[in-house]
Amino acid sequence: MNKFAISAFAASMFMITGIAWATADVTGKIRSIDTRAHEIVLQDGQYYLVPVDINLNSFKVGNMVTVTIHQYHDGLNYVVSMAKND
Repeated sequence: MNKFAISAFAASMFMITGIAWATADVTGKIRSIDTRAHEIVLQDGQYYLVPVDINLNSFKVGNMVTVTIHQYHDGLNYVVSMAKND
């Protein structure tokens, strides 16, 4: 019983803090860039939210990039790092 309570508490804290539940590196060609919304869309149609500390003006449509993303329980893809592969 005590182990269950500890596990349930740990699981609830994990969900409350919003810790990423999936991390991945994604490589693809940029299809579009929205500097106002700070989003990119890759050629596969997936969109990614980019933090403001990454300068999207240094990227162009058609650039091949690798992005490291965290996906949270809300299902959105948040970019942690982004680099050109050109």
